[in-house]
Amino acid sequence: MLLKELRYVLAVHEHNSFTKAANSLFISQPALSKYIKGLENDMGIKLFEKRGNRFRLTYAGQTYLDAAHAMMNIFDKMEQDLLTNNPSRTLLKIGTTTFRGSYIFPKILPKYLELHPESEIMLFEEPAERLEKLLVEGTIDLIIVKLPLAMPNIAYVPLFEEHILLALPKTHIHANKSVKKSGCKYPWIDMKYFHDDLFVLLKPGQRTRQISDNLLEKANIVPKRVISTNNIETAVRLASTIGVSFIPELFAIGNFDSSPPLFICIGEPITTSTFVLAYRRNGYLTRYAKDFHNLVVEYFQSTIDE
Repeated sequence: MLLKELRYVLAVHEHNSFTKAANSLFISQPALSKYIKGLENDMGIKLFEKRGNRFRLTYAGQTYLDAAHAMMNIFDKMEQDLLTNNPSRTLLKIGTTTFRGSYIFPKILPKYLELHPESEIMLFEEPAERLEKLLVEGTIDLIIVKLPLAMPNIAYVPLFEEHILLALPKTHIHANKSVKKSGCKYPWIDMKYFHDDLFVLLKPGQRTRQISDNLLEKANIVPKRVISTNNIETAVRLASTIGVSFIPELFAIGNFDSSPPLFICIGEPITTSTFVLAYRRNGYLTRYAKDFHNLVVEYFQSTIDE
């Protein structure tokens, strides 16, 4: 119960909003408000005061928050020390999204196993929102996801940026409207040409879908027809024949068993997404997690410098 209490208070502080904090914790806003109110009544203090539409820490709340960070850090260290000090349980737990994992893990894990051949590794390949929740709960040591992050108490190191591209059939009526534009190695096109198209979109809960929805909103496009899928490779293949889709750049350089779609830059400014290596803020990392962290940062830094 204490850890639950700490995480609830930390979430309200992080978001300055009970509604946003409740969403990040996957509970209802009334339930969170009731919990914090009960906690304040039990301690006989006020943790938060409302200023406009935001909730700010009181002096007592700041004291509580400082202690909460310290206690979470102590708990994390205890949990990791119990695991690390058991030679038979040198376990590294890392996560990223399903298709990204098939690209990243084979490049990093061989080097990690050269350092720690005795280490066990548990891979979590889940949607980004689920990975964040597992990270904050302490189930995972590190995750590689794209911004924006939804949950509180997460710190991160930027790794790389990639374009978000519009994929469309090469025979599309507006394919010849694309032009060269500085800052993108692909042609660029205005989204205004696609109001009447069939859109192939990833299902809600995935970061690429969130970016797609933002792009459609900025372009004042409400798709008249949509195909929804969890599989980005399916979206790429459908975009080569019957629809248009928003595709991370990684999937524009893959191997295709048939004619690939046309990939085009979009957005003003050109749309990109940033990938980060994330960990619990003020949390404790084992030496195994630290070594994996360093290998990931070194790998992506070397690819940028090339």
